[in-house]
Amino acid sequence: MYLQRPRVSRAVAAVLGATALIVSDLSRFPAQAGIIHRWAFDDASGTAVPDSVGTAHGTIIDQGTPNDFQLNATSVRLAGGDKAVADYIQMPSDILTTTNLTVEAWATPHQFFNWSRVFSFGSGTGDTANAFHLAFSRETNPATQRCEFQPVGPIDGNLSTLPNVQYHYVVTWQDAAAAPPSGMISWYRDGALVGSIAAANQTPQNVNDSVMWLGRSQWGDAGANASWEEFRLYDEAIDQAQITSNFTNGPDAPPGVMVLREFSADGDFVQSGTDVQLTWDVWEAESVDITGVGTGLAASGSATVCAAGDDDL
Repeated sequence: MYLQRPRVSRAVAAVLGATALIVSDLSRFPAQAGIIHRWAFDDASGTAVPDSVGTAHGTIIDQGTPNDFQLNATSVRLAGGDKAVADYIQMPSDILTTTNLTVEAWATPHQFFNWSRVFSFGSGTGDTANAFHLAFSRETNPATQRCEFQPVGPIDGNLSTLPNVQYHYVVTWQDAAAAPPSGMISWYRDGALVGSIAAANQTPQNVNDSVMWLGRSQWGDAGANASWEEFRLYDEAIDQAQITSNFTNGPDAPPGVMVLREFSADGDFVQSGTDVQLTWDVWEAESVDITGVGTGLAASGSATVCAAGDDDL
């Protein structure tokens, strides 16, 4: 369990005399809430893509073309195009070890190349009998999509899709015990169910996961011209309520992880000995204790306090 913190301004430090904030009731949060791998891309460096929850660290495969990948503060962008030259992201092999699964991505298509992929599991050597993938588009039509595990068939979508807009993609896979009689594969976009298909007693352990790629197909299809802000794997099939919550809260706010989304004063400069308003917002916390302000405070709120310290900040 961890608490993500934004930078606290000197103005806030002046108000508190110290920058301590304690989030109460840590024990009520399940550890990682089923997340077994999380790639946020904001901590990517060079070609390394760290897994902030597990140890399945990925790599951006730079094929040495002029259309190189781009890293920014929150995401990675691939240029896509001809598979022979398009850069892509590769995660370690043998990553699917559970019988229930969720694959989740926040991704932005910039162009709709032929059958370009959000993600793709397979052999990495061509035609793959047990491939598992999600395509941004069927062929180059932005109003069509496909999620598929090859042995059981496709789940096609017909959703209007705009370039340069971020979408939330979720694929869940339930085994026969979770979804009798034979299991279920479903996919969602922006919190809404697109479609489902019976899993025919297949589980994620039947997938050929010699490679997991983002932006690259097992076949000769084009590489994706797209950006990924976050990609997650869970060891469970999350339900509709969790999918809706994740869509609402967006990337960089994993369930069960407390996120200090705001902690600010009502000005860039605060004179010691004067009143100032503090505002805070801690997601996934029942209450907060703030040194110099109070205990058992609402997770989202504000208070007027007197700035401490000897200097004007």
